[in-house]
Amino acid sequence: MSEEEVKSLGTPFYSLKSKGTGLGLMICFNIVEKYNGRIEFKSLKDHGTTTLVRFPYCNRAKAKYKRNLQK
Repeated sequence: MSEEEVKSLGTPFYSLKSKGTGLGLMICFNIVEKYNGRIEFKSLKDHGTTTLVRFPYCNRAKAKYKRNLQK
């Protein structure tokens, strides 16, 4: 994707697909934002795109994960 295309990702009704609605990534951005995360894109035109989704570390999540492992 070009730099312009990457900048437009997550914009409502923006899609690179012929039958796309342009709502999928917008919803993803909203969910990630709700949990204080972020989405990053690295793209080389005609070579591919890498997406990185990050969420903040949370001690409660770690404790719950450990409890589930012990069951």
